[in-house]
Amino acid sequence: MQNVIDQIRYQGPATHYSGKVRENFTFENGQRAIVVTDRVSAFDFVLGTIPGKGQVLNNLAAWWFEMLDEIEIPHHL
Repeated sequence: MQNVIDQIRYQGPATHYSGKVRENFTFENGQRAIVVTDRVSAFDFVLGTIPGKGQVLNNLAAWWFEMLDEIEIPHHL
């Protein structure tokens, strides 16, 4: 069975907010980190987890940002 990421435990100087499917961290220098988990939600209710879901969503987003680079649209990456 594959590992499932449903919680992120971070011990450090950051403000932490846990959403339905993402973990959000704001650091002292103002930078933010958004971590996509494997949690699945519908109608504001967390239904469970799907192994690898966060990785697939991150890879899909990275692909689209690469496509934006080709047409020179600025973005955060």
